[in-house]
Amino acid sequence: MNETQQAQADLAFMKALVEEGGRSRMTGGAIFLAAGLLYGLQCLVHWTQMAGITRFSDRFMLLFVVGITVAFVVALAVVIWRDRKTTHRAVGTRALNAVFMGAGLANLVLCSVFGLVSWQTGSQTIWLLYPVTTCVLLG
Repeated sequence: MNETQQAQADLAFMKALVEEGGRSRMTGGAIFLAAGLLYGLQCLVHWTQMAGITRFSDRFMLLFVVGITVAFVVALAVVIWRDRKTTHRAVGTRALNAVFMGAGLANLVLCSVFGLVSWQTGSQTIWLLYPVTTCVLLG
């Protein structure tokens, strides 16, 4: 392969990376929008309780938190179901998906470790580190 053919092959590869379209970004954006809205609502409700504006029972708050997560899982399933026929074969999309899968797995492990330590020590202080580590992973 001469230099011209190699340059053309390199350009074709770079073009494939860039031209994969906005569909994969739309899918990720929809997922982050759903997460931001739902978990933002959850944070707002928790803030109102901490500020003394509202007072909810522990049972209600447990159901509320579980409900927010269930709503997010449903939103996630809808976005994935809607996008199931769109195949993203580009290298950039596969790499980005791998990064977020790794971050999600690391997030699951952190949740398990923080939960175990919190349960063993009887202190909720460890959970204050969890949002920071999630931001670091997704950043």
